Amino acid sequence: MKVFVYGTLKNGGVGHIFCDLQSQTFIGEATVSDMALFLVSGVGFNFPAMTHGAGRVSGEVYEIDAATFGSMCRFEGRMYHPLTVETTLGPAETFLWSLETDDLDSAPLLDADIQYFPLTV
Repeated sequence: MKVFVYGTLKNGGVGHIFCDLQSQTFIGEATVSDMALFLVSGVGFNFPAMTHGAGRVSGEVYEIDAATFGSMCRFEGRMYHPLTVETTLGPAETFLWSLETDDLDSAPLLDADIQYFPLTV
């Protein structure tokens, strides 16, 4: 399966190492359109989150096995959900931010004052 990764799942990021993406096949750099990238802050650390929006997000595409996809699902947890997107290298799975700003009170894992900062890529 092909996956589009961004943020900490890209080469050099903590998610890349945790999910063992370095052992998978790197296809190339790619972008997705009609998405927006945000920096989420207020949970003790900062991390990127991609949502539907006007813009493009840059990342990397990998061919991965089922075990690696399982690791990615555990790493992203319930704050993200998998979604198929069209990249400049063809369709691929990615992880989209699941929590909208008005849904944060119903997210017990996020007992924090979360702030969103738009990122431009």
